[in-house]
Order: sequence, then C-alpha cells, then structure tokens
Amino acid sequence: AGAAGGGEAALSAARRLIDAVHSGLGSPRPDGDFPMQRRPGGEGWRGLRIGKERARRTTDLGMEYDGMYFHYHDKWLFALARFAVLARDPGVLSLAVEKALDVHDAFVARSRSGQPLGLHWKLSCDLTPPPGEHRPGPSSDALSGAVVYHVLRCAHAELGVSAEAPLQREFGELQQLARLWLHFTATNGWSGDPLGLGLQLWESQWLREPKPFDVQDLHLARHATLNPAYAGDLPFRFFGGVLGARVSDIPFLNQLGEEVLASPTLPTLSPEGSPHSAINNVMLASALDPWAFCRQPHEPLLG
Repeated sequence: AGAAGGGEAALSAARRLIDAVHSGLGSPRPDGDFPMQRRPGGEGWRGLRIGKERARRTTDLGMEYDGMYFHYHDKWLFALARFAVLARDPGVLSLAVEKALDVHDAFVARSRSGQPLGLHWKLSCDLTPPPGEHRPGPSSDALSGAVVYHVLRCAHAELGVSAEAPLQREFGELQQLARLWLHFTATNGWSGDPLGLGLQLWESQWLREPKPFDVQDLHLARHATLNPAYAGDLPFRFFGGVLGARVSDIPFLNQLGEEVLASPTLPTLSPEGSPHSAINNVMLASALDPWAFCRQPHEPLLG
C-alpha cells in the first residue's frame, strides 16, 4: 500500500490475494491423502499450508515437504492486520483472530502441567508435530508471534471492534516465551544472517530498551551482513536484512539501507519461473517500500 495509503485498486488486489491464500493454502491438497483439521462447527479448515510442491502425510523436520510453518502463519496474520486497518475492515481482522486461534494451541508445546515451553516451528498439515523433533524451547518465533498478536490487538482497538482485546491468553503465553528468548539473545547478539538480522531489527521496533543486541556491533553489518557483494544465491535473505535496516529505529542503519538499495551491485529482479523468483521479488519490493512493516502510531511499545 505504501506510505501514501495506496488506492482502491491496490486494496482490491490485496483482497483478491487474501481470498486466494485462504481458498488455496487454507484447504487440503487435491493431490493425495494429506488431511487438515476441520474448524469448530465443520466450516472450513484450520491453518494454512506452506504450499510446497512435495508432500507426505507426516511432514519432515526440514524444508522439503509441505506442512505448516509458524513463521509463515504469523507473518500472514500481520499482513491481515495491516490490511484491516488500512481498509477499515473489521471483518478481515476478525478472520485474522480466528486464524490465530485455530492454530495457536497446536503450535505451542507444553509441559505436563500445561505451561508453555516453546513453539513447534513446523507441523504436518493436520497440525501434528513430525516425529523426532527435539523438545521446543523459547525461540525467535515466540518473539515475532508476540509482536504479531500485539499488532492484532492494537488493530482491534484502532477499529473499535469491541471493548475487550482478543487473544489475551495466547498473547500472554507468547510474551512469556519471548522474554526468555530475549534473555538468551542478549548474550548472543545480532544474527550474522541477513534475514535473521532483518527479523531482529523488525521485531525490535516494538521493544523497549535495552535492545536485544549491541548497537555498536551492528556497524559491522556495513562490511558483511548487508554488503550486496555477499547476497549469494538467495537474494530474498539479503533483501530481508535491508528491509530490517530500513524499518529500524537506528539512524545509521536507515542510511545504510538506502545506500544498499542504490548500489550498482544490488541483486535485481529474478526472472519469473527461476528458483525462488517469487519470494526474491516480493522481498525486494518490501525493501523498496517498507512502510507496512513499520510500527504504526496506534501501536505502543511492548511492556
């Protein structure tokens, strides 16, 4: 939509995308026995598939087979929240909250007493974890999930849907896991992977001081993590780092993001049909116009 707010054509295209994602990835695959769980009442299905070409009934712990990623779900919920506020559409916001409730308890790993331990990063299409997974613990998924639930709750208040904010229990559980994760990252610093760094910078917009990394150390990003010469074969990871720099509240990183986008060695658009072309191009577009990823005025810092 961009900082100018977009137009009716952009909103119409976004609405068609929402419908396509929910009708396609929000329903079972047509090419085999890969069941999904029905929503309560029997209308629709719980969760959104990754959409990978290869599939089996029980997914893998890697990235080869279809299933459900938590970090795909939460980013989609974030996009729905942004659309709902921009379009002033409480129906889409309600749909986002329903999507969050549909999968939250499946992704949260719990102790015998019911306390949250961490998040499964990947589930099979029927919302069951693949065998052989180590016991999940606090992770960056919990922090980004807490940010997204916070954004959904803020959108709820912005649209004046009702007096009571949704996802109270679910938000509290992810906040609890996020605090444990932040304690861990405080001693491990920023990620050397561009996409990982971009995610940290995106999340940190909603965090109070101190930041979960040493800001002075981030000066090294100019020569390594955010150097276009090291973009490699997966430009989308590099563009994720640039996106994080552009939305960061750290001035020198904002400037670095601008410089990188003006670099003659910046990776260009990937030809349609080439490996990772869709995500490469989407991430480049996001880095060029990062407004939707910025913390908005109606979103206070997380406590």
